[in-house]
Amino acid sequence: MSKREWVQGFIDNLKASGMKINFFVQACCTSVIKCADLLPELRRLGLFKIMLGAESPFTDVLKLLNKGMQNRNIITRAMDLVKRNDILLLIMMIWGTEHDTEESLVQELEFFGRYADFISPGMLTPYPGTGLYESLKDKNVITVDDLSMYDQLHVIMPAGTMTYMETVATYRKNLFLHYNINWKTYRSLFSKNKFLQRIQWYYFLLIWSTFYKDLMAFGQDHFRKHIIHEKEYDRIMNG
Repeated sequence: MSKREWVQGFIDNLKASGMKINFFVQACCTSVIKCADLLPELRRLGLFKIMLGAESPFTDVLKLLNKGMQNRNIITRAMDLVKRNDILLLIMMIWGTEHDTEESLVQELEFFGRYADFISPGMLTPYPGTGLYESLKDKNVITVDDLSMYDQLHVIMPAGTMTYMETVATYRKNLFLHYNINWKTYRSLFSKNKFLQRIQWYYFLLIWSTFYKDLMAFGQDHFRKHIIHEKEYDRIMNG
């Protein structure tokens, strides 16, 4: 949705084709605002979900993520536009920067939870080859070098002034509480909207399975993810 002309062309072509489809898009907040008047027609043509890259409501975090043009007001406006058009809203958020704390995680979940049908939590993940990776490597804060863990689900480095294990515990605990002590979660699990119900069940089960794995790994300070093609992965990692 970054180019309004492309979105208009997509609408025109989809209408001309006569196809009946359900589809979702991934977009940043400014793109949603740019295409605000096109959302009703997209919804009519089958748009059921927007994955919104809101990242964080905090200015210092957005600046670190090179999202300096984005702010809390822009994020709120974009979220409101999506919900006004009766489109499911999946928020993609990021936590785990040098500015983050447990309080910021709670505030972030509460802020996005006012609008979002579901939140896709993501740990800050410095992928090798990026400027962020080089910067954090120079600061010697990257704790995990196992690339199988670089999936935005696992903690790669400490957040703020916390230790690595404190960061893991804080992240897991607050996600577990958010998804389990939240009336919206249980309402969505039995929603008449099949898309909302299916996606909410996925996240609900993911949180519980992660909680179970954490219990089984209690006391460990090193985590390893099961890799289907483990021999191939080890060969690549070992050169």
